[in-house]
Amino acid sequence: MPKLFGIDIAGIVAKEIGPGLVAATIHRQTWGDRDSADLGAGLSITEDDITCKGVLTFYDIKEIDGTLVEENDRLVIIIVGTMSEEVEPHPTWGITIEDRRYTVISVRRDPAAATYSLQVRAT
Repeated sequence: MPKLFGIDIAGIVAKEIGPGLVAATIHRQTWGDRDSADLGAGLSITEDDITCKGVLTFYDIKEIDGTLVEENDRLVIIIVGTMSEEVEPHPTWGITIEDRRYTVISVRRDPAAATYSLQVRAT
């Protein structure tokens, strides 16, 4: 993990905050091969799971504009140091947290690479 000002902030956040958060599963989607029996079918999509810890919260009413952020969108903050495999989540991937599955709409990472903020929408 990168260090910010020589300090492993991501490691500190994972150690001190991670244990108190809820379990989540990121559903990573990757493109597979084309089905040789049906070349018109397109590429297959495979999905594998990455476990992590995070928190599910709401957007502030001021942030909901009905276009980029919709009324039922949620914000998931993931602690990078709790991920079973360190990857950057991408839009269209899925995430399950608090027994509900969401689709990732957008992703932001903090400067210390300690957290990802995911804008998510219920699927």
